[in-house]
Amino acid sequence: MKVEESDSELIMKILSGDSNSFAPLLRRYQGLIFKIIMKYIPQNQIEEVSQESAIRIFKALANFNYKSSFKTWLTTIVTRSCYDYWRKHSKLQEDNFSSLQNELTESQQDWIDSITSDSSITSFNEQIKKDEAKEVLDLLFNHLGAEDRMVLTLIHLDGYSIKDAAEQLCWSESNTKVRSFRAKLRLRELLEKLVQEGKVNV
Repeated sequence: MKVEESDSELIMKILSGDSNSFAPLLRRYQGLIFKIIMKYIPQNQIEEVSQESAIRIFKALANFNYKSSFKTWLTTIVTRSCYDYWRKHSKLQEDNFSSLQNELTESQQDWIDSITSDSSITSFNEQIKKDEAKEVLDLLFNHLGAEDRMVLTLIHLDGYSIKDAAEQLCWSESNTKVRSFRAKLRLRELLEKLVQEGKVNV
């Protein structure tokens, strides 16, 4: 029975010129790659970002230093690919809030009311984890920049620590903490604007 080659063995073969060894390495982590991308990217763009991630992984293999697991290293590259996707495609559409009126259900309207009526960050952290939040956030995230979108998703939806989110986004911890705070304020501003412009019955 043939023993399966380890990640390190495949990487060494690839770096020695055996590009064919990249296919089995990529297949090994294909499920993880798609799982990550599906969390952040529109369904019709998953294939494109997956291909971009594969290219990045291949090109960056020479920089893998074996200090962390290959899985962790790969996760960072794929997450960064998602972030870069939104840097290219995010467009702030603050003048398009009227389109949300008919998309919000009563429970989503109640959730918006509750989160905008309390100014505490603690309340924000609790409210953003509620079931009603996900669908509303999906709509509002289209009005956020790439940095805000990714840091909110990683920390407040996926549960990453500041340190882990910083590693995923290749930011410093202090920068990640500041961006997370500012992103929460920005999201609150969008929610309050939605209320103030009469798109939600308060």
